[in-house]
Amino acid sequence: DRIPADGIVRAGRSSVDESSFTGEPLPVTKELGSEVAAGSINLNGTLTIEVRRPGGETAIGDIIRLVEEAQSREAPVQRLADK
Repeated sequence: DRIPADGIVRAGRSSVDESSFTGEPLPVTKELGSEVAAGSINLNGTLTIEVRRPGGETAIGDIIRLVEEAQSREAPVQRLADK
């Protein structure tokens, strides 16, 4: 199951796939007090998570906004080429 929001594990233990953020191919064990990121995949256990950053406020939401912002700006080399 995909984790829907950034938060803190309040109960449970599980392996979580964070490869979409870290590039690390191996799952990470999450347990009481561990931070989890929206978009990570809960592989095998049950976690109770206290939401810290919902929906568009998540770390992945920040990354998406930064990419969109960068794509909307003209690169300095493009301005030079346009002259």
